[in-house]
Amino acid sequence: MKPDSFRWLPLVLATLAIVISCLGWWESHRNRIINEEINRPVLVASTPVVEELSLGVPIRQIKVTVKLKNIGKSTAQVEDLGVLPFVGAADLTCKFDSHFDWDTSTKGLEILAGSEDSFERVIQLPPECGQAARLYVRVLTTVYYSDAVTGRLFHQGFPSPVSEPVKTKKP
Repeated sequence: MKPDSFRWLPLVLATLAIVISCLGWWESHRNRIINEEINRPVLVASTPVVEELSLGVPIRQIKVTVKLKNIGKSTAQVEDLGVLPFVGAADLTCKFDSHFDWDTSTKGLEILAGSEDSFERVIQLPPECGQAARLYVRVLTTVYYSDAVTGRLFHQGFPSPVSEPVKTKKP
């Protein structure tokens, strides 16, 4: 054998090593992305609890309580929490579509994995809702939260079913 026949061997082995290294990097990168998805926080909302606060007072108020539970594997850090109520009466005397009310007091609140926290919002109803005997409430809860480890932002919306009528007393 001639000595020139082996001069390409180191170049071929180096190229093969670089290809294997790139494939290893690609596989580990894909696994890291999969692990981030598996270990991320996941929030679920309970059905909102609606109760009337001002029975017999001309200005009626209802309180909406929503519980958020983190069923994920890492801590969720709440960035924004919004509650949008839709209120109506069976006799059509009251129809109230509110705007999103973003709760700034929840910014930075952390919900640990496996734990839950509750949030409340008080809604002042317009005067035409003051005479309705039974109110129906539907609540859309929207939450922006981030993974406390990676900082990735997530967005979830939780529409609730129409509530049972809020039993009220006419003023």
